[in-house]
Amino acid sequence: MDVALYLIMRGANYNLPMSKHAKGQNIYILKALRQCVFDLESTKYKQKKQIIQYLKNKGHNYFDEPIPEMTLKKIKKKYPSNWIEYIQKY
Repeated sequence: MDVALYLIMRGANYNLPMSKHAKGQNIYILKALRQCVFDLESTKYKQKKQIIQYLKNKGHNYFDEPIPEMTLKKIKKKYPSNWIEYIQKY
């Protein structure tokens, strides 16, 4: 997250694809961020929130991006008793 934050704050083009899905589809920043699962008290989570806010100011809403199914499974496994609360914040 620290590298992503650094690059975005210095003008990196966040509208370009970041990578490709195994099926060959492009993955853009909002989907890539949705795949990042960090503890809510971690530095990486705080950096992720900074990126989300920056993108929101540029017209990109992180919360409009659906949570990938595999990410949701990972969250449910990592936070079985409070996964619903987690997804509202992450």
